[in-house]
Amino acid sequence: MFLGRQGDLANHLFSELKTVSRKHLQLIIAEGIWNVKMCSPVTNSDSTTFNGTKMEHEKLYPMISGEFKVSMSRSCEITLRVRETNEAVDS
Repeated sequence: MFLGRQGDLANHLFSELKTVSRKHLQLIIAEGIWNVKMCSPVTNSDSTTFNGTKMEHEKLYPMISGEFKVSMSRSCEITLRVRETNEAVDS
């Protein structure tokens, strides 16, 4: 799944943000763990961060459980929330 102006997940949220690439981030499940990676080539990679740390192109950033802050640009920050599969979901 891709996040960005032309991503396949919530692209309507990013479509007007010129500081976000068309396919900026990718969400991947690898070995049962959610990961996020910055796609290549992202033009404004200096302001793309994962929990405050500058992201590297094509590197997987694991998200085991909890909330993760991802800045896609200086004007766009999102929170990704991951639950372990055995955690109860509030209704």
